[in-house]
Order: sequence, then C-alpha cells, then structure tokens
Amino acid sequence: MEFRSVKDTDRKRSLLAGIFTHLRHFEIHSFFCLLYQYLSDLCIFVVMKKNPDLIKGSLSTIILELLSQSKKMYGYEMVKKVKEHTGKKLQVTEGALYPALHKLEADGLIESTIEQIGNRPRKYYHLTQPGKKERIIRKTELEGFVNQLHALFNFKLA
Repeated sequence: MEFRSVKDTDRKRSLLAGIFTHLRHFEIHSFFCLLYQYLSDLCIFVVMKKNPDLIKGSLSTIILELLSQSKKMYGYEMVKKVKEHTGKKLQVTEGALYPALHKLEADGLIESTIEQIGNRPRKYYHLTQPGKKERIIRKTELEGFVNQLHALFNFKLA
C-alpha cells in the first residue's frame, strides 16, 4: 500500500461514508480496513524533501536507535530529535510515530511507563533486552544495505 497525503475531498468523503456504513451494520473487519485506508491517506508517514518512500521502512529502526541513545524518551521528543539530527531534512510525523511505537511495544521490543509531569501524564518509552538485540540486527542490516547502495551509485558523502 502506498502512503500519501490525500487532497481529493471526494475520496475522503467516500471513505468516511464507507466507514460509517460498515460500522452501522457491524461489519467490523470492513470498518477497520476502510478506517486504516482513511488514516493512512491522511498522513504522510515520513516526510523527506523529495521522496518520502525512501525511508518509510526505516522508522522502527530509527526509533530503536533513538531509544538506544537515551534511557527513555517520549514521542514528541523523538520527533524533535530526528529533525535536529538531520537538519530538518527528515521529519517523522506523529501520525506515523505512534503506530510504530505501539507495534514495537506489542512486539516486546520497547516498553512504556507513564510519569506525571506537572499536572499531565507523559508516556516514556525505553528499550527492552530483546529490543537492544533487535536494534543491533536492524542497524547491521541497514548499514549493509547502505553500503550496497554506495557501491552501486558511488556516492560522495559529505
């Protein structure tokens, strides 16, 4: 499935109409399929200046790497770190980040704790032991892939 921003208002209306129709008739599977399509159409998972598809598959590896550099982080802090480390050339949207965090947590690679900051709760994430091992595996795989691209294209790195 391709993730993109939807500007077509008719498509948005059509998807929403389908979502509510299925919900009214208790067609739960169809409801969730359409809801997923609608939400994925509304957000761009990772924004890059020219080609967002280049990094779409690396988000969970990016999260694991960020968490390895800190004891714990909250979601918005991760968004800021990616912007900061890449000079704003990569931007992870919150609409992409939180589903990825939930999946990593469901897979047992990260855990979360809630702390009170002032009057509001804040959810912090940290790596588990399996998450630390998985980060090394994914980082090694990504490094190998980048090296293969470098060999193929002969990039001149800054």
